[in-house]
Amino acid sequence: MKKLFFIFIIFLLTLPVIVRAQIWITPDPCNSLESEGRPQATKLCDLIMDVALILYWLGVGLSILVVIVGGIMYMTAGSDESKVTNAKKIIMYGLIGAVIIFCASFIINLLQETVINRLLG
Repeated sequence: MKKLFFIFIIFLLTLPVIVRAQIWITPDPCNSLESEGRPQATKLCDLIMDVALILYWLGVGLSILVVIVGGIMYMTAGSDESKVTNAKKIIMYGLIGAVIIFCASFIINLLQETVINRLLG
């Protein structure tokens, strides 16, 4: 039963990748068109996207670090049940944080594409 549950969870986590495998050609929201039709980046939008990207990768790195620390704590816990429980909680919280980060990024990109398609398409 645990193996089936694990396979189901892996399937659910990879489903958005399978569904969004198509290539969409959408305009970049931070580029405005000049009179000649060449894209010109706006400074504020570039800054916001750079900060968001830095925060995204910082969150991903932090969640990976939390899972690694939890794994090390789990391996060194020995037979102390409280340490094992604490390590499992830390691993679970790290994975929940990673899922929240990935879902937030997916939702932001989806909303961004929807707004752009509605405004420009």
